[in-house]
Amino acid sequence: MNNVGDLLTLSTQGTSPGSATPIYVWRFWDGSVQATTENYGPVEKVVNIGGVPVPGSAGPYNLPYHCDICDPYGTIVRAIDGAVPANNPPTVTEIKITPNNQAYAFSTKIEVSAYDLEKKAISFYWYDGSTPLTVGVGAVSGPVAMSGTYNGTWIGENRDVYTGTFDTTVYSDGTVLTCKVVDADSGTNLVQLPLQGYSPVAPQFAIAAQPSGLRADASALPDAVIGPNQEIAFSVFATNPADSTAPAFTWFLYGSNGWSTSAAGAYSGITTRQSVGFRNDLIVDISHEAGAGLRKAIVAIANAQTTVYGEQDVMLSANAGPVMSGVRIYKTDGTPVSPTTPIIRPLASADALVPPLLLRFSGTATDANNDIVYYEWTFTSLPDFGNWITYGADVYLDVSDWPSQPYGSLGTVKAIDKYGQPSLSLPIPQIILA
Repeated sequence: MNNVGDLLTLSTQGTSPGSATPIYVWRFWDGSVQATTENYGPVEKVVNIGGVPVPGSAGPYNLPYHCDICDPYGTIVRAIDGAVPANNPPTVTEIKITPNNQAYAFSTKIEVSAYDLEKKAISFYWYDGSTPLTVGVGAVSGPVAMSGTYNGTWIGENRDVYTGTFDTTVYSDGTVLTCKVVDADSGTNLVQLPLQGYSPVAPQFAIAAQPSGLRADASALPDAVIGPNQEIAFSVFATNPADSTAPAFTWFLYGSNGWSTSAAGAYSGITTRQSVGFRNDLIVDISHEAGAGLRKAIVAIANAQTTVYGEQDVMLSANAGPVMSGVRIYKTDGTPVSPTTPIIRPLASADALVPPLLLRFSGTATDANNDIVYYEWTFTSLPDFGNWITYGADVYLDVSDWPSQPYGSLGTVKAIDKYGQPSLSLPIPQIILA
């Protein structure tokens, strides 16, 4: 019986008729295709899944394949169908570690449950790295009936679930054991078992980082954009099993961990008592950080007995300023104003009042950080009130009483993002009044 991971060599039993070199096109169970012109069409294929079960039978568990033998013009002259038996590795149904993440030393029981699709016996082997473990191995219990699955597809027949047990003692902060689950056909499933412990006198903590308040971009935590008045808030929560007093918190922002001289240093943060444990917060100004990239904050949490350390990475991004993509002028009816075509203004009415003629000046811009931008219009030497600075994506001017002439130097417009970084200014297009 083949197992997942085995390398197979497949070939035909004959060649195509005629003297021309045949082409062998192999199509496998996983949709992959291989072609060769070697005699007898030999190909290699890795068994990457177990065979397909046949309900109501102990087998076969086969993986189908198909080979088309073609002439040089692609015409199929012979087709061969076949299948290879492939064992399914044991299916793990449940993992229990009871208890886990306790103050060490503590005793725990590990239970791994599994069944074999081929309805054969299962064995459990326990390892620390590559070292076999024998002390603490308990008996295998079961079987318990359970409906099986194949590649996520439910198989109606019941399978026998067996449970392997391992009793051990945790003496350190963390280790990972391995359970090797093996069926009678040598199919293997490796299960990683993380065991966690902590010192009975060490502070226990959780750490987080996020942009501070409303002054940073919170779209992709824990990332932040370097810009004016930007800050990162680091928070850590800790309990002190030794006594009820607050542990000492010290944050280290090392230059070797990416921080510039403006932020690098050691900080105590602000500690507040919670209903259970203590919280410490540190606000870091990132507005003067030198360039984008990864930063690491390390916090030391100490009580009278010991000190533990935690760390938090944040990614700082450089702010990309907006880019002006266009400036347009429109009449109130939405008609674009051409810089070369005169604007014909309406004549004065009988009471000598000149009807207003509003022009809409519209700017568009893009921002690489998807920031909201605002627009600053600087008009110069306007006939009615000289120089004028105003803001908005659209601004309006009444040109009804301006002298008839070309106006080619109305001013400029630029976009500014929320960090205050401006785009390059674009000139406002010319208008011609008639």
